[in-house]
Amino acid sequence: MKGRALVAVDINRVEIADIGIQEPGEKEALVRTTYSTISPGTELRVLNGSQPGLPAHPVVLGYSAAGVVERAGPNSSWKKGDRVQFCGTQKTDANSMWGGHAEFATVDDGDLTKVPDTVDLRQASATKLIAIALHGFKLNRPTSGENIVVIGLGPIGMLSALIHKTSPANILALDLSPSRVELARSLGINAICVKGTSLESALLETYPNGADSIVDSTGSAAVFPEAIKLGRVPDWGADTAGSRFVIQGSPMSLQFPYVDAFERETTFLLPRDNSKSDLADSLDLLGSGQLSVDKLIGSPYDPEEAQSVYDRLISRDESLITGTFKWS
Repeated sequence: MKGRALVAVDINRVEIADIGIQEPGEKEALVRTTYSTISPGTELRVLNGSQPGLPAHPVVLGYSAAGVVERAGPNSSWKKGDRVQFCGTQKTDANSMWGGHAEFATVDDGDLTKVPDTVDLRQASATKLIAIALHGFKLNRPTSGENIVVIGLGPIGMLSALIHKTSPANILALDLSPSRVELARSLGINAICVKGTSLESALLETYPNGADSIVDSTGSAAVFPEAIKLGRVPDWGADTAGSRFVIQGSPMSLQFPYVDAFERETTFLLPRDNSKSDLADSLDLLGSGQLSVDKLIGSPYDPEEAQSVYDRLISRDESLITGTFKWS
């Protein structure tokens, strides 16, 4: 069968194309996508050709979607009408990393997660992004009274701050964008705009002794050396642990500032992706009302608007953090 998909056809060029989707086989289901959400960092790398492992253009974009089972294959555990979250499909005749921005997806049973009735599919389409941030949170393990700083308020950074805010730790977020800082504040996050000042100066206003944990969501190698210095320096000979540094973005390569990390006895955490339980836990956060991504993803776009949406992300339009596409 055929279905529409958002396809990167050249550097920074997106088109809607009809792609072939395989019929569901043994323990597979065909899903009709309702919404798909953009992951700007990864998808812009796919668009500019710098994503590791990228097949040749044209390639289907996206990896975070939600929809309804259209048809179940033989011995599938799913049935028509089930509401599900998924990454996308590679069971197609098109080049695809994950295949999330597509009208239909044929997916292995185990790669689908049930969406509770309490979660609307628009917010559920961001589950993969939430789960990535949640996995970093679980590795970080913030405790009561700790001082946590999140750097960068793109979608992963904003989600990291919101998820850390559910813990008993103290949360501070830093970003260059006044509008993103304002959005964070509207979501109850203590946030500071660092435009025209240093990260360290901004941090010390709130955490005079430094942070117990730094969550770097910028994906920028240039930020890394300055961000290391935000960690608390433990007293020599003390039994207290040093700071933790969660590399939540994807800077691709880093120059390691050994002396600054050594002084802070820094532990580095590199969350790769997410586990199956992270997806279910993310949907539970949405369903319970502990987390909402409504303001982050905004009103959905028609897939026909894709080029203009990606152009805004490429130009770093501060008013757009991410977006969703409505397929059905």
